[in-house]
Amino acid sequence: MSRRTTVRTLLLVLFVFAAVHSCRVTHHVPENEFLLNKVHVSIDNKRIDEDDLQAYVQQEPNRRILYFLRFHLWVYNIFKPQNRDKGLFNYIATVIGENPVVYDRFLAGKTTRQFEKYLHNRGYYNAQVKDSVDKNGRKLDLYYMIETNEPYTISSVEYEFADSSISSLILSDTASGFIKKGEIFDVKSFQKERNRITRQMKEAGYYFFRKDFITFKADSTIMPNSVNVVCKIDEFVRKTESGRIIREHHRPCRIKDILLYPSFDPKRAITEQQSYFNTFDTLQHEGFDVIYTDKLRIKPEVILQANTLKEGQVYDIRNVEATRRFLNSLSFFKLIHIQLQPAESTSDSVIWLNAHYQLTPYTLQSYTVELEGSNTGVNWEAGLNLSYQHRNAFRGAELLDAKVKGALEATRDVVGEETSEKFSFNTYEYGAEFRLEFPKFLMPFRKRQFYKKYHPQTSTTFQYNFQQRPDYTRTLLRSSFGYFWNSSANMRHIITPIEVNSVRLPRADSTFLQEIENNSYLRNSYDDYFITASGYQMIFSNQNIQTNRNYFYVKTNAEFSGNILNALYDVTDRDTVNGSYQIFNTRYSQYFKGDVDVRFYNVLNERNRMVYRFFLGAGIPYGNATSLPFIKQYFGGGASGIRAWRSRDLGPGTYRDTSAYPNQTAGLKLEMNMEYRFHLFWMVEGALFLDAGNIWAITADDNRDGARFHLDQFYKQLAVGTGLGVRLDFSFFVFRLDGGLKLFDPAIEGSNKWVLHDRKWGRNDYQIHFGIGYPF
Repeated sequence: MSRRTTVRTLLLVLFVFAAVHSCRVTHHVPENEFLLNKVHVSIDNKRIDEDDLQAYVQQEPNRRILYFLRFHLWVYNIFKPQNRDKGLFNYIATVIGENPVVYDRFLAGKTTRQFEKYLHNRGYYNAQVKDSVDKNGRKLDLYYMIETNEPYTISSVEYEFADSSISSLILSDTASGFIKKGEIFDVKSFQKERNRITRQMKEAGYYFFRKDFITFKADSTIMPNSVNVVCKIDEFVRKTESGRIIREHHRPCRIKDILLYPSFDPKRAITEQQSYFNTFDTLQHEGFDVIYTDKLRIKPEVILQANTLKEGQVYDIRNVEATRRFLNSLSFFKLIHIQLQPAESTSDSVIWLNAHYQLTPYTLQSYTVELEGSNTGVNWEAGLNLSYQHRNAFRGAELLDAKVKGALEATRDVVGEETSEKFSFNTYEYGAEFRLEFPKFLMPFRKRQFYKKYHPQTSTTFQYNFQQRPDYTRTLLRSSFGYFWNSSANMRHIITPIEVNSVRLPRADSTFLQEIENNSYLRNSYDDYFITASGYQMIFSNQNIQTNRNYFYVKTNAEFSGNILNALYDVTDRDTVNGSYQIFNTRYSQYFKGDVDVRFYNVLNERNRMVYRFFLGAGIPYGNATSLPFIKQYFGGGASGIRAWRSRDLGPGTYRDTSAYPNQTAGLKLEMNMEYRFHLFWMVEGALFLDAGNIWAITADDNRDGARFHLDQFYKQLAVGTGLGVRLDFSFFVFRLDGGLKLFDPAIEGSNKWVLHDRKWGRNDYQIHFGIGYPF
C-alpha cells in the first residue's frame, strides 16, 4: 500500500470514527438524566419572528457542525478522563470541548415564562405556551408549541399636553405614528412612537427634548381585548444649582457661535482641564473661530465645507448628523464630537446654543511592511510590500497611499516534455502604486446640493508593474481619475471617467509565440495595446454589524473603452495601420465589459452561516479590436474562485492547455460558490465549500479546441470542486487555508470526468491555497 493510500485511509477512518462517536455521546451524562438533542419552537402566527423567540430559549443543545456532527462534544468525551481536572487532556476538553448539555426542567419552565412575557409585550395576552419532550434512549427532544390566540388591539388614541405650545407641532404628523386605532397593542410600537416624537421635536429645534417627557397610559377595562391609549407629553423639567425643580415651556434652540477645534485632545482635556484650554490659539476664518494648539494642521475650509450648521438658524438634528457624516468621510479625524452648549444670552422664547466641533485627528503618517507567501499547485510564491500612507498630504485631508512591491515565484523546471522535481525562481515582478484621494469633487463646475448631500470624493491613481516570466516579459502602466460617493447607507457609486492603460511585451519566448501563433485571438491578446476606458461601478450591501441578520452584497460593473478615440478618428479620416487605428504607434482597444457579483449571507446562528455567491461577467471586443486586452480577460480557479484548480488553470470550456506555462483566459465567466462557515474554538473557524463554474471564449476567431461558448453545451462544461478550509480570525485580518478537491473536470476526455466516481484522484486533482481574508 502506498503512502498516499495510507493517508487517505487514515483520514477516512478518522472522519467515520468522529461521526459515529459523536452519536454515542451519552457516556458522560449522569444516570436518570437525558442529553438535550434538539429544541423545536413552533408558533401559529406569522407575525412573530421565530428568530426573535430563539433569543429567549434558556437551554440550547450542544453545538453541531454540518448539522449532525457534535465536534465539540466529541472532543470533550475523548479528552476528558474520569476524575481528572488537570493536564493537557483536560485543557483540550475544557477549551475546545463542550460539556454535555443535560435536559433541565427548571430552564425549560423558565423558557416558557420568557415566551409568555415576550408575547404579552407584543400584545398577545391570551397566548398559551406548552412544552413537551420526546425521549429516545438517553437523548431528548424538547418541543415548545405556541398558540397566540386573539391579541389586544388599540381602540382609541388620545394626546394630553402639559405644554400647549408644542401641541400643534406633534399633532401635525400623527399619520406617521406607530400607534394607531385598530393596530395590535405592541410594546415595540410604543418605543418606536416615543423615538419618533423625540426625533420630530429635535428636527424642529427642540434640542433639550427627551424621551422621558413622553409617557403612555393604557386602559383595558372598557372592552375585552381592547385598549384605550393616552399619550401624555410633559413640560420641560430642569433642576437649578440649588436643587430646585422648575417646570416651564419647551423652548426651541438656535445656533449662535460655531467654534472649531481641529486638533482636540480629549485625554489632555480631562487630565489638565482648564489649563489645557488656556494653551489654545484662536484664528478667525470666514467669521468662524478656529481654536488650535501649536500648529494648524488642516486648512479650516476643509472643515467648513463639511459644516451644515449656520449661525442664527434653528437647531435641526439632521444638520448635526450630516456634518458628522461628512467629517467621518474625510478619513482624517478618528474622534468627532459636536458639543452644543447653552450660550449666555437666552430669552423666554428661544435658547441660544454654541456649537463646539471637538475633532481629534488620526496619526498623520504610517508605514506598513507586508510579507506574503503562497503555494498554488506546484508553484511557490513570496512577496514583499512596503506601504506608506499620509492622511493630510497637502493640509486638505488628502489621503496619499504609496506602495512598492516585489514578488518571486518558483516553479518546477521543464526539460523537454517532462517536468523535473527541481524548483527555480524563474518568475518575478516588481512595481509601484500611488493613490491620492481628495475630499471634494474635482470638476469644472460644482453641484453644491449634490456635494452637501452625498460628500463625493475624487481619486487619482498611478501604477507601474514589470513582470518577468519564462515565456515573456511584460510592462504595465496604468493611470485613472474618478469619483466615488455613497447615495445611502447601503449604496456606493464609483465613476471612472478616464482610465488609461499601456501594456507592452518587449520580449516573448519563441516557443511561446509558436504556441499562440495558430490562434489569432490569443496572439492579439498578447500584442502591445493602449486602453482608454470609462466605467461605472455600484456596490450594495444591507449588512448591519449590530444585528446578526441575513444580508445581501451586490456589485455591478460596466466598462467601455476606445469609443471616444474611435469617433475622433472617424471624423478626422485618420488612416488605419494593418486594419486598425493607432495611438502612440500602438493599437488601442475597443470593447465593452460588464459583470455582476451577487452574494447572500445566510446567518444560521451566532456561530454558523451559509454564504452563496453568483458571478457572471462578459467582455466583448469590437470596432478597433478583435480581442480583449489580456489584463481585462477573465480566468478561472485560484484561492477566491474554483479552489480545486490553480489560478488561470481552468478552461476555457473543455480546452486543456498542455503547454509548459499554462495561462488560460477568456471573455466570459460564470461562477457559483456555496460555503458553510462554522466556528470551532478560540479564533479557529472551519469551512466546507462547493464551487462550480468555468470560462468560455465568445469571439469567432478563438479556435482553441472546446473553448467556445454554446448555449446547449455550457452546463455540461461546468467544473465542480469541493473542499475544506481552516481560518484564523485575528479580528483585524483573517488567515485562510483552503484545500480544494476536483469533483468534475470538463477538460478530461472520455468518461473519467467525475473524479471520485470514475477514477481515483491524484496529485493534479487537488490544490492547497493560502490567503488573507475570506474568499468572498
